[in-house]
Amino acid sequence: QAPQSVLPDNGASVVRAVFLCALRGAHKIVLAGVDLNSAPYFWQADKALSQDPHVQQFFSRPVGTPHSTLSANNRPFSTLAFLIRLARVLKNRFGISVELANEKSSLNQALPLYDWRI
Repeated sequence: QAPQSVLPDNGASVVRAVFLCALRGAHKIVLAGVDLNSAPYFWQADKALSQDPHVQQFFSRPVGTPHSTLSANNRPFSTLAFLIRLARVLKNRFGISVELANEKSSLNQALPLYDWRI
């Protein structure tokens, strides 16, 4: 019942992005770079970026540690659980498919892998 300018997000940008796609009329949403595991962020692969104190100040999750959105300590649900349920509701009620770009995602067991051949 909230206005369209207000999006539920469970404290995670990816959830907000999925809601935005659904509200804008997407029929298929492909999650790319949403691994929700301990994989390093893209800037951690670049030594110059990962060792820059300004970058560390804003993006401080150490390599190999789980992303904070996986915890429900500071949010109602883990982002993993939230996205799985959200994808089911979007599919069953609105016909919107949420798929994965990468099989290495922690969502792999619950969401289909996008078929890049089409």
